[in-house]
This record gives sequence, structure tokens and C-alpha cells, in this order.
Amino acid sequence: MTILDLFKTTQRSDIHSHDIPDLDLYIDQILTLIEDKLEDHKRYPKDKLLTKTMINNYSKAGVVQRIKGKKYSKKHIIEMLYVYQLKNTCSIQEIQDILKPIYETDTLDLISIYDQSIDFKQQCRPAVENLIQDLSSMNLNLEDDHDRLLCLLYLSHLSHLFQLMEEKLIDTYYPHK
Repeated sequence: MTILDLFKTTQRSDIHSHDIPDLDLYIDQILTLIEDKLEDHKRYPKDKLLTKTMINNYSKAGVVQRIKGKKYSKKHIIEMLYVYQLKNTCSIQEIQDILKPIYETDTLDLISIYDQSIDFKQQCRPAVENLIQDLSSMNLNLEDDHDRLLCLLYLSHLSHLFQLMEEKLIDTYYPHK
């Protein structure tokens, strides 16, 4: 298997806003929607992408806006998807800091921003593929322990660079008080 072969296996599904019903859903329906649509995001079959406890904690922390009653609107589901996307690289406090001004501004359309982020994600893929092709040009043999380590270090370095950029953006625009 080559590094390009591995890259081709990283394409993951998305939940588009049109995949989310316009009617309010109970938490179990949301979890089913996410599990069904994003099943290929799991590293292991037993992994849970979101749980009731996670959603309740996000709501209590103000990361997902509180609901009225027991049903969640389409906007709540979009908020959960924002959290799902950010939680791997941001703390809950950082996510709250990022989303708070969005929630407080009625002029911003959460669904439109979400759709734009999905489009952007697709546009980024060719640029990442170019980085992987650069790595591929090194002719590393992934069956060899040394080459595999070099490959993992390269990917780790790229990941770290992007995380540092994300942290710098957060620290610049959402400084801790």
C-alpha cells in the first residue's frame, strides 16, 4: 500500500444541511442521523461520534444553545456538528468562545456558514493531496519500519503545523480573559 492509497481512504462523508430535517428531532433521532450519515468517521466500529451525555454537557456549557422542551431544531443540530468538527482540536471553552459571538448575532445564518464550511472542506482536499504527493515522491516503503516512521513523522508535523495555526487564530481573536 502506498501513501496515496492511504490518502484515498480518508475521504469521509458529510452531513449537508439538506440532509437534516426541517422539523425538530428528539436526541435519539439526532444520534441516529449522525451515526448513519457519519459512520465512516469512526476509527473503530464501537466508537461513538456523539452521545446523549456529550450533547447534554455541550448544552449546559452553552456550546450548543439550550432547547425548549425535548426537541432540537435544525440549527441545534448544526451547532452539534460544529462542535463535532472542532472538538478534536479545540477545548470546550475554546469552542464556546468561538461560537458565542455567532449565537449572539442574529444576522449570521448558522446553516449558511455550515454549508460554506462543507464546500470549503471539499475545496481543500486537492491541496492536501498535493502535500501527500510530495510525500509520495520520497518513495517511502510503508512496509519498512524506518520509512513508515518517517511517513508518520511527516504527517504528524503537518498536523501539528495546522494545529498551531488554529491555536494562533484562537489566541488572537478569542484571548483568555
